Amino acid sequence: MWNILFYERSSSMTDNKIKMPVWGPYSKKYMGISKIVNELADKGARYDFSVHPTLWNSSTPVPNVTVPSNYHLWSCKNDYTFYSYRYELMWKDQVYADISFSKAYEDAYLMRCEIFNNTSLSQNCILNIFAALEFPNPTYCEVSVPDGAILKSANDYVDYSYAVARPWDEENPDGMYKGMFADKDFYLGKGLGDRCENYHVHFLNLEPFGCVKGDKVSYKFNESNIENPVIAVRYKTVTDGDAQFDMNGTTVTFAHSDALTVTAIPYMQEFTLESLGKAGIELDFLCVVNENDIEKIKCETKAQPYMPEIETKVLDNGHITKLTYDCLEKPFYILTGNKNTRERQLDSGSLEDALINRLSNGDHTYDDLSETFSGSFKRKHSDDGFFHNTLIKSIFIEPNTSHIEYVMLSQNEPKPLSNEEYEAIYKNAKKGSEPANFNEAGKKYTLSTEILKSTLLTNVVYPVYRHGENVIHHTPGKRWDSFYTWDSGFIGMGLLEFSPKLCQYALDMYLCDDTNKDFCFLLHGSLVPTQFVEYLELLKRTNDKESLAFMYDKAKLYYEFLRGRTHASTVAKFNNGLLTTYDYWYSHCGMDDYPAQVEMMNRKSQKYTCPCLSTAQIIRAGKIMKMVADSLGKYDDIKVYDKDIEYSTKALNELAWDEETGYFGYTEYDESGNVKGIMRTADGENFNKGMDGVYPIVAGAVEGERKQRIIEHIKNPKEMWSNAGISAVDMSASYYFDDGYWNGNVWMSHQWFIWKTMLDNGEADFAFDIAKLALDMWKEETDFTYNTYECFGIATRRGGWFHNFGGLSAPICIWANAYFKPQTVTTGFDVWTDYQKTTDTSAEIKFKYFGNCDKYTMVVTLSDKAQYTAYLDGKEISFNERNKGSLEFTFKKDVKGGVLEIKEK
Repeated sequence: MWNILFYERSSSMTDNKIKMPVWGPYSKKYMGISKIVNELADKGARYDFSVHPTLWNSSTPVPNVTVPSNYHLWSCKNDYTFYSYRYELMWKDQVYADISFSKAYEDAYLMRCEIFNNTSLSQNCILNIFAALEFPNPTYCEVSVPDGAILKSANDYVDYSYAVARPWDEENPDGMYKGMFADKDFYLGKGLGDRCENYHVHFLNLEPFGCVKGDKVSYKFNESNIENPVIAVRYKTVTDGDAQFDMNGTTVTFAHSDALTVTAIPYMQEFTLESLGKAGIELDFLCVVNENDIEKIKCETKAQPYMPEIETKVLDNGHITKLTYDCLEKPFYILTGNKNTRERQLDSGSLEDALINRLSNGDHTYDDLSETFSGSFKRKHSDDGFFHNTLIKSIFIEPNTSHIEYVMLSQNEPKPLSNEEYEAIYKNAKKGSEPANFNEAGKKYTLSTEILKSTLLTNVVYPVYRHGENVIHHTPGKRWDSFYTWDSGFIGMGLLEFSPKLCQYALDMYLCDDTNKDFCFLLHGSLVPTQFVEYLELLKRTNDKESLAFMYDKAKLYYEFLRGRTHASTVAKFNNGLLTTYDYWYSHCGMDDYPAQVEMMNRKSQKYTCPCLSTAQIIRAGKIMKMVADSLGKYDDIKVYDKDIEYSTKALNELAWDEETGYFGYTEYDESGNVKGIMRTADGENFNKGMDGVYPIVAGAVEGERKQRIIEHIKNPKEMWSNAGISAVDMSASYYFDDGYWNGNVWMSHQWFIWKTMLDNGEADFAFDIAKLALDMWKEETDFTYNTYECFGIATRRGGWFHNFGGLSAPICIWANAYFKPQTVTTGFDVWTDYQKTTDTSAEIKFKYFGNCDKYTMVVTLSDKAQYTAYLDGKEISFNERNKGSLEFTFKKDVKGGVLEIKEK
């Protein structure tokens, strides 16, 4: 049930209808629970409680969310009123702690830690609870100005433009206003200039703002009564020499300064600073002030107000600690229920500055946590900050028993309860967190998919800045605390398996309406527009489609950008139907070390090269938008989509097909924009034998013999079908490498697109092979390590790279549900469902087929406890039962839709 305290303030977090709770696993530093501090929302402050169980005198790491730290996500409800993780103290499962957070009441959570000793020896354990007020940066720039002065951030401009246009001028990355960048040394933590990465468009020879004549920025001040006014400007230069600008006909000079400094320029109520092209500059703020008061403007670097006043009451059993901060309306409380409670402090923003053996020793002689034990090492101080450490020491646990500690975390003073009352809170909150009830054939996947589900749900951070607001964002993994366009679509589809509301939240985060002039969708990283398949999957699962109609215009705006028709997009720059996103990121496909892409970068030929995947993805996006438009009655839009689809499908087949290899290729261009051919190795081999080279099949843009050749490549165990799944690179290619990031690995994401495409082509057997191989391999790895990895090595079938990854690995949960979870309906891309009405033993699905394949498959999974009869428009039809309860329906292309009914015999 979605009944939670929503995060709201005077300026709403986003325009989304779905809000997130104020308490949740939002820390970017250490695993635990956080509360978003509403009164400091503009600063992005949160309050973190982190839990660190450890054996006495051991080296159990603190729960750093960015590196392997012995904890593993275990369970999570989709409203975050309960979640848990397992902390390994002695591998594997000899001694471990199950830590959970349960919503107790308004503004209070119960932390429950049960430590299990499965050894034949007694254990002595310690439980550390760390409390900290956290900000995006430990310091900030405080600006004070004389009374009556008018202070304006440099980003509060009327207009900002470059003489040399950037491809992203109207599609600014990372949710920023045009020209804005984050820097703690600037006023409000934001400056104005050009810090966008541009190495991938080296051929544009872009220079910092101010270096090129004609760069300009305009401002307007309200009227003021300040006598003898001037405008004080804080700035720094970023290239050699003085920066000079024309200011409404007057030349103003900003003397070279590597550090931020203040200078005065003439006062004008409205003006434009137009560069004379002398030097690059970054602007901080402008202040209208009396010319004699400039020296009164003060800019000081100050520590964030992270130091609390600490008050502790010693109770009969435990402590209650009150942490009061000058900047917060209410204090935070920590209540323990063990007489062996002690307290200590760490004057640092990094728990790793504490010696690990001091953290695991509760004696008072170890309380100076960062003091080293010999002169060979220096005391560490990595970051400014402060942690209050409540510890419960001397937790003695007999062999083959367990011990439970309860700690209340609250912003209202908690009252001590009995252990029975605490346990009741825990059990009540835990209800509804049970793993998916798979059919018998899928029960073996329960643990590995539950860990991934919990990882997907808890890979959520705060704050991430989005166009004037700090938002809660679902991230691929907590080592990334930024937006990720292509990962987010998979995150949303993974969340959809557990919560349509969270999927909607994730999707709407990335979409925009036409009032936003800085970007028309959130862009970071590879521009693989997965939001369209995310939108389609969400619509299929939503019977009340009118509730999602508001997203159509937003998605259409995104699509128009991908077609090069809005927001100064350069995606269609070759003007031949082939599309490229290389102007926006070094990787168009998410496959960082994909050989053709690497070769293009080595040759520095981005300007003259076009891949296939972008065109294929955008064709598919057009087909999805056509389906949505059809459901909404927007028939004029359908004409546009049809024209786009035909144009780019023709271009792929006429310009990019390589008859010799049976793959599509990267097209290469001359200075006039004419296609020279496809990218080849020095020996003439097509450089695109791999995922990009087969991607037009995902778009439904290749037919006949060509399609069959592509399917053969994908299925061939000597080419793309490895013992770990579909290889990103043809294993027979000369440029295949067995130990890369994508090259030599299998990822679930693009493999998911192939799986859906196989359903579109009626290749039900191979579709199941893809899913089952992935599920079996995932089970082996995750059951063994409890980790959820990014990818799997073809040479080893072992997981690799980030260990608590959700994002692009989300298809694992999708596949498990598709074939083993009752009430799951699965189709390819070409099938639209008007509604899906299911129970464990029945289904009614109204669908429409938009494709042109000879056949297509739908999968409906119901309970394995019954036998079924199926009807299409009232006529009994046959089906294949893949597993008990998993029913596959393969229709010929002339079946354009109908009502599929499944009933228990």
